[in-house]
Amino acid sequence: MRAVHECSSFDLGHPCSCPVIGKLVLLAWDAYELRHHDPLVDLRTTASRPVLFTNLAALLIGFGMMAG
Repeated sequence: MRAVHECSSFDLGHPCSCPVIGKLVLLAWDAYELRHHDPLVDLRTTASRPVLFTNLAALLIGFGMMAG
């Protein structure tokens, strides 16, 4: 979290550099987890319909609570 907060002091050029680097790290981690035979988090499970809709509902409820 500190890296995101102090992103401008790291002299990475553009202020959008840290979010872009974070997204690239997440994409690399996703690719690793999908190829691994015993992943830490099975990302295929999150794409199943019941889990996906439960996660979306929780996300929307969370946004609703913060907006209200």
